[in-house]
Amino acid sequence: MRRTSSLFGLGILAAVLSAATADVAYAHVKWFERAMEFPLRWDLFFRPLPLAFVAAVVLATLARRGFCGRGAGAASSPAPRRSARGTGGGA
Repeated sequence: MRRTSSLFGLGILAAVLSAATADVAYAHVKWFERAMEFPLRWDLFFRPLPLAFVAAVVLATLARRGFCGRGAGAASSPAPRRSARGTGGGA
């Protein structure tokens, strides 16, 4: 019991200290306010390594969905099972 209360006290102390030292996240604000100074660089995306990662993710997704093995349109999960009690009403 004593250990639980000391952990609770430490949690309260950590919450109070973090609230007391909270500051504005200027980096986060800068990211959205100064977006025109740092435009998206598509030239970095269309390099061989990022394209290889994108291709690997697409192929893994298609393989997982059953495109490579069971054919397109196959269900990705089995049908739900009926409960043992059935669907009838009454107690």
